[in-house]
Amino acid sequence: VVGFIYLATPIFEANCKLLFIKDPTKTMLGDMASDDMMQTLGKSDPLQSLIEIITTRPLLNRVIQTIPLLNSDNECVKPEDLKDELEIKVIPRTTLISIAYRNEDPNLAAKVINTLAKVFVEEKQNLNKDEVGAAKEFLKKQIKIQKENLDQAEQKVNAFKRKRGTVSLEDETQVKIQNISVIKANLLQIDADIKGTNAKMVEVQNKINSPNAKSNSFYSYWLNTLEQAKSRITELSAQKSSLEKQLNQLIISLDQLPPMATKLSELVREEMIAKEIYTNLIAQYEEFKINEAVNISNVKILEPAIVAEEPVFPDKIPMII
Repeated sequence: VVGFIYLATPIFEANCKLLFIKDPTKTMLGDMASDDMMQTLGKSDPLQSLIEIITTRPLLNRVIQTIPLLNSDNECVKPEDLKDELEIKVIPRTTLISIAYRNEDPNLAAKVINTLAKVFVEEKQNLNKDEVGAAKEFLKKQIKIQKENLDQAEQKVNAFKRKRGTVSLEDETQVKIQNISVIKANLLQIDADIKGTNAKMVEVQNKINSPNAKSNSFYSYWLNTLEQAKSRITELSAQKSSLEKQLNQLIISLDQLPPMATKLSELVREEMIAKEIYTNLIAQYEEFKINEAVNISNVKILEPAIVAEEPVFPDKIPMII
């Protein structure tokens, strides 16, 4: 009879996969936040940030205490020791993170990984809540500024009407002015998106060009991010060009109005643009309030760890019994 033996203590591996979903703050503020917002929220490479969070001492301590995870002296292991035993990597060309851990006990290995994943998702959920709160406060300040701009624009329109008497605009002209305000608000958002995307491209390109970049586990992710950013710039530029053509046509048509009507149309246009921006900010603010209430996590456990049936080390040695 042929059987199998191990010449060393079998070591089992457990692993899980986490899925990173687009940051809800970016989803609501546009594909790329402005520089001010990026600074306010402290944005950086999202996947690299996730890995840094996973290996923080407080988070690993929670895992150790929850299990509890003990060493040979029946004492809780140190966070830095657990960190050294974890293998964390980004799966190329995806937003998936793989976490692996090895132990002589396959049940314990799976428990460590699943506890770590659960604790991490909870921690990221709390961080998201903080980020959404910060973004909400940022918008609150912008709303206040834009409300002042809107009030000033309305005052200019009213002052002109009081000074010049009854000057009215035809319905067709008012529709054109409304369209101009919408287009200008969209152009402002596109310009912010282009600025943010260009900044991201420079950041990623610097990482790609850095020494030993090709050996970094994030290299494929950086390449993919750069290509996506380039495609996004092309798309945004096309949108901007189309909107600018529409805007120019509308402005030319308004220039053909009588002088008094032309001046009033300019003031009304500025008022409508200010109102459009103000309305958009209010809508974004309300969306943040909803998101803060439901506290959505942008990290999901895609594939939890299971108890391994076969060790990863050492190989079995056949033996005649």
